[in-house]
Amino acid sequence: MGSGGRKVRATARYGASEAYFSYKWAAEPASIEIEYSGSGEKAEFRCCCRRGLLRGR
Repeated sequence: MGSGGRKVRATARYGASEAYFSYKWAAEPASIEIEYSGSGEKAEFRCCCRRGLLRGR
């Protein structure tokens, strides 16, 4: 990812079961990249982006 983008990294842990979900999100002017991992067998999530995000506005 170039220097003009935005980045986010987050992890959620659930102490009672030791489950977790982590993700890295990166946005460039023309693309979005998401990497994720977790302790479960299946992952489902939504990405809600504001209008104009990929145009850098």
